[in-house]
Formats: sequence, structure tokens, C-alpha cells
Amino acid sequence: MVGEAGARYYANKKAGYNDMWNNSFENGIPTREVSAWELENGDLIMLPYDKNGLDYSDNRALKVFSTKSGKKYVSFNGKTYAIKTHAHTHPRAANGIGLLNNPKSADVRMFNFMGKKPIHILYNHKVYSAMYWGDEWNWKTIGRW
Repeated sequence: MVGEAGARYYANKKAGYNDMWNNSFENGIPTREVSAWELENGDLIMLPYDKNGLDYSDNRALKVFSTKSGKKYVSFNGKTYAIKTHAHTHPRAANGIGLLNNPKSADVRMFNFMGKKPIHILYNHKVYSAMYWGDEWNWKTIGRW
């Protein structure tokens, strides 16, 4: 379902991952990151990517707010959804999963924004759970789509 500001809601997270990955390329060439909010209900909201670049995503299309406990919520088409984590593609690979050994400050900021909970990075049909501790990234493969 297409909604506010061009964001798309996916009840099938794997279909959302597939669209995120495919929209990271133009004519097979890595062009941009594509990001999404993964929801507590298992669904996904892919954010518009028209302002994204190869090494960054604009995540401001939808209103996100926090409770006093730090829990994050996103508003989409008049409904509010609990956010589980943030996911984004790394279409350009430098070390197998796309620049993860040399983290960008934006990735660190998103990790901190999510309350220092793992974020998900999509690369080559694999999902990686990534955490940043002590000036280095720690990650593990958590699945495929």
C-alpha cells in the first residue's frame, strides 16, 4: 500500500526487502540506499528514496516519535505502528556486506536513535543484524529473503 510521502507498507516483509534491494540499483549499477522501518507486527514500511544517495538514506518522510521509555512509533496513513528496528540496503560492497567495517556516522546515529538496539543491513539477499560497540561494528547474518 502506497501512503504518505510515497512510503510503502508491506505486510510481506520479504517482498519489502526485495523491493528495497531492487530499488537500490539502476540498470544493475548500485545507485542508492533504500531504508525502512521494521514493525513490531512483523510488517515493514519502506521509505521514499528519491533523496537518498549511495551512502546515505533520508529517513524523515514519516513522523516518528518516542515514548518516555524510549519505544519508537511511526505514523502511516492515519495509523500508528510500533517500530522494531531500522533496515537499509548497502548496495555497494567493499568487504562482502558493504562498508560495514568502516561505519558511516549516519549508521552510528541510527543505531543510537534506536536505543543501541541492532539495526538491519540488507546486502545480496542476506539480512545482517548490526550493533556498534567500542568503536567497532559487530554483526551476524540473521536470514535471507
